[in-house]
Amino acid sequence: MSESFVLQKFLLLGALFAVTVTLLVTPVVVGVFRRKVTASMNRAAHAADPLESSGASLPTAVQQAVQPVLPRVRAGDALVVAARESSLAQQAHGKLRRIALAYVAGGVAQAVVIALVLLLGGASAYTSLAIGLPVVLMLSLPVVPTVSQVLSPRPAVRALWAVGGLVAALLPAGAARGLVWSIFQLYILIPAVIFAIFNLRYWRAAAPLILVLAFGASLGWLVFLEFGRLIVGDSAGIWLFRLAGLAGGTLLALPVARHICGWYESKRSSEQMLSIDIWWLLLTLIETTILVITRDSLGQLIALGGFAAYWLVSRALIGGRRSEDPPAARLLLLRVFGHGRRSERLLDELTLRWRPVGTVALIAGPDLALRNIDPSELYGFLTGGLAREFVKDGADLAQRLARLDERQDPDGLYRVTQFFCHRNTWQRTLDALVAGCDAILMDLRGFDESRLGCQYEIGRLAECLGEKPIVLLVDASTRVDLAESLFLAAVPASRRAALPVNRHVFVLEAGRSPGDTVATATRLLFGAQPA
Repeated sequence: MSESFVLQKFLLLGALFAVTVTLLVTPVVVGVFRRKVTASMNRAAHAADPLESSGASLPTAVQQAVQPVLPRVRAGDALVVAARESSLAQQAHGKLRRIALAYVAGGVAQAVVIALVLLLGGASAYTSLAIGLPVVLMLSLPVVPTVSQVLSPRPAVRALWAVGGLVAALLPAGAARGLVWSIFQLYILIPAVIFAIFNLRYWRAAAPLILVLAFGASLGWLVFLEFGRLIVGDSAGIWLFRLAGLAGGTLLALPVARHICGWYESKRSSEQMLSIDIWWLLLTLIETTILVITRDSLGQLIALGGFAAYWLVSRALIGGRRSEDPPAARLLLLRVFGHGRRSERLLDELTLRWRPVGTVALIAGPDLALRNIDPSELYGFLTGGLAREFVKDGADLAQRLARLDERQDPDGLYRVTQFFCHRNTWQRTLDALVAGCDAILMDLRGFDESRLGCQYEIGRLAECLGEKPIVLLVDASTRVDLAESLFLAAVPASRRAALPVNRHVFVLEAGRSPGDTVATATRLLFGAQPA
């Protein structure tokens, strides 16, 4: 058995096994994570602090609905542009464009390396410039979903961009269109499908780290399988070697996963950078594996240099984005729990617009468990450390607030921080977050008299009248009269005179488009005013 054949087997089977395991295991891991989070949220923390109440009751004075007092705004309404709002919006858009261009340059650099290996190792007819440029263009196609991930959270938009990119890669190919199409089928199609699946709600937050562990497990399985065959042949005893390899490979991959989390914790990478980098590494491994198999030559391993080219170029261009400036605005996101898909869409649209200029804080819940797991939280869960993520008492909360991350990541984006709370620590956490933020968005869609936790939150927000922008997001499912009654009843007496001229608290009626809704909310939180 040649060395080339053995390597082909390990690369191909290892990649297929790792991807398959990741596809199957990730939804299970995320589902268990959600159940564990929910169970811990419903338990009381064993701490010295007195237990908090389970919620606020309706004050007698506001049992009756009141006439609307807070300004109403509809998604998409014209707003008066404020200087601060215009400045922050321009800063956010410019930063996202620069990040996207960095990935474009890195992706093209990777494509050039792969194209050189592909064309220079083939027939001489494939080395002409007329052939080379269309091949590089097609191999650069993965840039499109990468850029769409940076610039748009909407799956439909990403799909349209991908189709447009494919058409744009095929049109200029001319006589080489057949070759370019075969390159798409052989080198791009499978990674593109994997990328699309890994960006679905059950995979996108956890799949990158689980893929690393799965790849270690697959290599351990294959190595021990070959070793076992030398000792016991193909008897039933071979399963002991398979299982030992699976466990051993996973254990050996844990330090790699821990190292990746260390990069994240030390701010050498953001969760978006890790996700994109791991996918480009997987893409390069798949392309290299296909080159080794089709050429039957170990020399094709030089194609692995494509990932090095991508990483060096993209990091060089992204690396200058970070500054030591404090966040321009600290946003607190509150919501009615129990609406997973809607909460995910809201968070996706909101963080796209907010993270370039400021931090986002929220109280963790099962509704966002599929979306907002950072690498450290996932690693802690996989290694049995989920309990450490929960706020235990006042002293623990103070420590977490003191080390709250308000620095930019290398790509210039700020982070989303979620606080895991037990049923007797969430109110104290909320009070601290309300006091420390600069703006608040509360999603009240689905709010009614049964939502005791939201009633407590509304009361805390009312105490901030005039201090910071507050947007209450509502729709047809919201008891707006109840929410407004609770808010008005909780306004301190010293601030009631400010209600008629209030320009800080708005009731925003959600539109059909999540993007339009969040765009209007963001503008209001940045300082824009109704026309």
